Amino acid sequence: MNKHLFLCTAAAFFCLSLPVHADWITAPESDLTVQGGTVSARMALTGTQSLLAEIPSSEGHVMSLSFFTKDPDQPGLKLDRIPFPALQDTHMQSVRFSLIPIIQSGNGQRYYLIQTGDPEGCLIISYKDGAFNQVFSAASIPGSWKRAEIKPQKKDLLLTLTAEDGTLYYYQLNWDGKAGIFQATVLQG
Repeated sequence: MNKHLFLCTAAAFFCLSLPVHADWITAPESDLTVQGGTVSARMALTGTQSLLAEIPSSEGHVMSLSFFTKDPDQPGLKLDRIPFPALQDTHMQSVRFSLIPIIQSGNGQRYYLIQTGDPEGCLIISYKDGAFNQVFSAASIPGSWKRAEIKPQKKDLLLTLTAEDGTLYYYQLNWDGKAGIFQATVLQG
């Protein structure tokens, strides 16, 4: 009984130390900024999960992401040719990629928000029962977009898309359990 109480208390303490957005528990954002050259970096997601980000300088403005579980040599999900916009710093071009782990507090489902700034690089990856799956891409929203960003808000996720003319469009992302993906609903345009 004491062991059970201790575990519940420890779990509650851990959850309370994370920022909460109503139905979403977020972990701190991890980002990788690179100035020129080729890069390959592995980031720990949990004790048994990791992400390998590879940005080959010869490929232009694209990267590949490989998600791993227990076997560090066999990716559970590999995404190739993810575009990102080059940012102009002082005299060199730089690249920024971010990863935000989120957990839906209602069911404990774990997701990873991948963001490069480009709509094709604005993704949501789910992890369930030992498997990674891509469950959303901002590029799936019809239109001509130059930027995309997802942020956890209250009970939902907010997608902001920037059109070629600079107009901002807002979408609410909701989990569709039957389809196994996030669906977007227009909030305003």
